[in-house]
Amino acid sequence: LFYISGEAGRNIMTLSVADGRFTLLIDGKGKKAHIQTKDNYNDGQWHTVLFSKERERIGLVVDGLNVQHRRVPGAMKMLFSPPFYIGGIPARKGRKNPTQLSEQGFVGCIRDMKMDGHALGPPSAMLGVVPCYEKSLQPGVYFTKE
Repeated sequence: LFYISGEAGRNIMTLSVADGRFTLLIDGKGKKAHIQTKDNYNDGQWHTVLFSKERERIGLVVDGLNVQHRRVPGAMKMLFSPPFYIGGIPARKGRKNPTQLSEQGFVGCIRDMKMDGHALGPPSAMLGVVPCYEKSLQPGVYFTKE
């Protein structure tokens, strides 16, 4: 769902979903940690997911109820820089970082993306993205396998 790295790809932070469970991963400076939800969210419903890295703590909150935090010693020194990727990552990024990243990306809808409380503007580039739809056209974008 989300990928950002630091200088030369040494540090990475990802938010992914596999088997209906969200996973927040931070990896760099010889430190690697993750948080994974226990519940399965592959239920066809919209979910609100918040994730954060503040100083030496990472956090993951789903629907305001499933709140998890984890201390990651040394994470304060992990720096990240644009660009960030939503929905999937370019193949070259996956090869640089042989962690548990999937180059398949996310299949589903994402809407109302915010960073630091502010709505994100239109992306600078899109690949394999179409409007979301349920009975009628929905706001957001749909990520396909292709």
